[in-house]
Amino acid sequence: CYAAVVVAFREEGLWQRAVRVVRYLLHEGSPVVPDLVCFSAAVDSCARFGRVDEAMQLYNAMRDLNVRPNEYIFNSLIFACMKAGRWQDALTIFDELAEKGIRPNVYIYTSCISSCGKAKAWERALDLLNQMKDDNIRPNVH
Repeated sequence: CYAAVVVAFREEGLWQRAVRVVRYLLHEGSPVVPDLVCFSAAVDSCARFGRVDEAMQLYNAMRDLNVRPNEYIFNSLIFACMKAGRWQDALTIFDELAEKGIRPNVYIYTSCISSCGKAKAWERALDLLNQMKDDNIRPNVH
């Protein structure tokens, strides 16, 4: 039920409320522990508004609870960095994928390339595009 509430807040653009629900669940004595779905919705909610610091706090809470992040979480974190103009942070998060044993998908590459493009770091964007091809991931139009 809590994940459904977080998703509803995300869909309404109420990122603060989505985060508040997850933070409530993180407190001792909470009726449940947030799961991947709950964290994903909250991180994505932050990402849509470029709220990198809040998204990273949620990500760190996930790690503390041993909730394994997936591609969706990493894409949301990178997208948040792109929205906030923090392209170097996006690349740092991208590099963390390999450490976690997660293979980047087309959406993660696209968010990273867009982040570099927004910062006029076109050489790094081209490097990522070439890396994407080397990883046998077919680029999309966007």
